[in-house]
Formats: sequence, structure tokens, C-alpha cells
Amino acid sequence: MGKLYCKVDRKWCKFLKKGVCTYCNKNITEVSRCPRLAEIETIRFADLLKQVDFNSVWKALVKQYPDQSGCRDGYEKVFNALVRLRPLKHNLSDMFIRIEHSPADKYCDRDWYDVHGIMLDKPIRYGIEFVPWIEWISMFVTSDTLELLNPTEIVAHCLWEMTFNGFDEPSIQGKLNKMCEDIDEMKKNNK
Repeated sequence: MGKLYCKVDRKWCKFLKKGVCTYCNKNITEVSRCPRLAEIETIRFADLLKQVDFNSVWKALVKQYPDQSGCRDGYEKVFNALVRLRPLKHNLSDMFIRIEHSPADKYCDRDWYDVHGIMLDKPIRYGIEFVPWIEWISMFVTSDTLELLNPTEIVAHCLWEMTFNGFDEPSIQGKLNKMCEDIDEMKKNNK
């Protein structure tokens, strides 16, 4: 078959072919010793939600985003909706949530955090603010994010990112649809 079965992820590994990992080009004999998998100590966003309570998340959120202090009901509604969702089955090769710290500089007078999606095999950041909530809770959080922030802070930053365009999915989808329509209109006008 050219691929080995990964006992960790319970799937055929696309990175391991004929004993050589195409991800890191190292000779390995079984996927469970794969350096890529060995460095992944992570957790699903849905499982992080189970570790925290809304009041703690709220305190962390308004500490980092004080301008959101009037939106408690909206955030609590989203938090409760997320807790009720059941995650989809995802493979390790799918999108991960990463949060990176950016210190204050000449462009921004305070520290901020960038929440984005990342594929482990591609060094590209993806905007995930329009991703459906069922997919958010199904994603794993990168190990470097887990080292940087505690679960409460991770959930707070993710809540802020996922509600950037509204506090319910129909509103968010409406903004995405409008943006796509605007892009299509601009393309037509530029022809």
C-alpha cells in the first residue's frame, strides 16, 4: 500500500511511505515514532470548553478586549451554544487553531494575540473567523498555543475571534455572503 497504519490517529499516514517520512525525510519504521506526531501534544477546542466556566472566560476576555465589556450576553450565548455542540471527527492533517502573541510596538500600543488556523504541513496562516462553529470545536489547538496560554485564555481569544462578525451563525454567514457578492461585483466591473 505504501503507507503505514498509525496507531495513534487510527488511520493510514499520508506522510509515511516506504519507511521514509515525506514530512521530515527521516527513516522511521512505524508511525507511532514519527517526529511530527511525537511533537503534537494537543487537545480539541471542544475539550477545552469543558475545562472552563463562562465567568472565568469572561474575565479573561474583557481583560484583553476591554471594549467588549458591554457584550457579555452575546458571548455567554455563544459559549453555551458551543458547549452543546458535538465535535466532528477530524484527522491530524486537518486545520489547527494557533494563537500567537504580538508585543506592543509603534503600530499598536498594547500586546495583542493573533488567532488563526494552520495546517501542520504548510506554514500558511488561515483566517478562521468565518468557519462554522461545529468546525471550530472540532479543531485541535497547537501545542505552542497550549504552552503560551491557559485554557481560559485560549477560549477567550477564540470566542473573540469567532464572534468578530456577529454573535450568531446566520449573521456571520450573512456577512460572508455579502463579502463574496461584493467581490463578485468588483470582478464583473473590472472586466
